[in-house]
Amino acid sequence: DARPVAARLRATLPALDRFVGVAARVVRDGRRPAGLLAKGLAGQAELIANDQKPALQELIGLVGLLERNRKGIVQFARNLSGETSINRRAGTYGQFQVTQFETSPQAFGFGPSAARGRDGRPSLLARSLAEMLERVCRDSNPAACLVRFQTPGLPDAPILSPRPSEEGEG
Repeated sequence: DARPVAARLRATLPALDRFVGVAARVVRDGRRPAGLLAKGLAGQAELIANDQKPALQELIGLVGLLERNRKGIVQFARNLSGETSINRRAGTYGQFQVTQFETSPQAFGFGPSAARGRDGRPSLLARSLAEMLERVCRDSNPAACLVRFQTPGLPDAPILSPRPSEEGEG
């Protein structure tokens, strides 16, 4: 018999009518903001595909590169800090005793004893490195002077004598 079902449906009609009325107002009032949102989102897929996705892929590649070379970057920062600080000889990292500008005598073609100084004098390795930096500074790159006199462990006084044409200059 369909009469009980029809009676129950009639009982729900007032609630259903109120729901439809509210939904109609939402459609009427929400049409403009929804349209503005739709216009604002138009072309976003193209923007993401053409601009943001390639930029993010490049960023991911750069992060990967930094990750793969993270130890070299840290070492470079530590050494460069000691080389370029005008505040102290060991630079900002040196304040925390982090700077370790380490070289081996073998890397420069010397034997192990070249790293040892004698009688309080700088080692052969330190004197040779200082001389090399002074030559580069004098001949081609003045920035080498900064490196030369900011590297801990190198002699305080210049190794090279001034050129004859430089003696009277001041």
